[in-house]
Amino acid sequence: MANYSVDTDLIKFRPNILNNGAYDTSWAHDEAYSLINTSLEAEWYIKEASNHNVDPSVTAMDVTRLRATQFKHLSVYKALELIYVSLTKDTPLDDGFYSWAAHFRKEYEAELNRLLKIGIEYDWDNDGITQADKFIPQRRNLEKC
Repeated sequence: MANYSVDTDLIKFRPNILNNGAYDTSWAHDEAYSLINTSLEAEWYIKEASNHNVDPSVTAMDVTRLRATQFKHLSVYKALELIYVSLTKDTPLDDGFYSWAAHFRKEYEAELNRLLKIGIEYDWDNDGITQADKFIPQRRNLEKC
């Protein structure tokens, strides 16, 4: 499975993350990839597809048409959140790992909102050229009364 992030990306944000008991983090990258794609389809693709003459009920989002590098930080934040959640203690009290998970959940949400505002790059025509939606000119027709 392709992913938007790898362990070396995690280490840039939390240098000791692999020393906290999270030895195999591939599951977190896989889960982050899946969650990001689901979020993009729900929050962006379904709304944006009609602007490109695509019926989202017929044509699902194709993740291979996304510019994957656009989602690296988003994936890192989600993977770190998932890893820290897995390291939390099974007690009703918050611990340090829980606090880190909450921190990265906030970072994920902020980054997702930022990406949705600036535009997702997607190859709508399958011609090898990704285009951020913010650059697509919008045309409005005025009706005469």
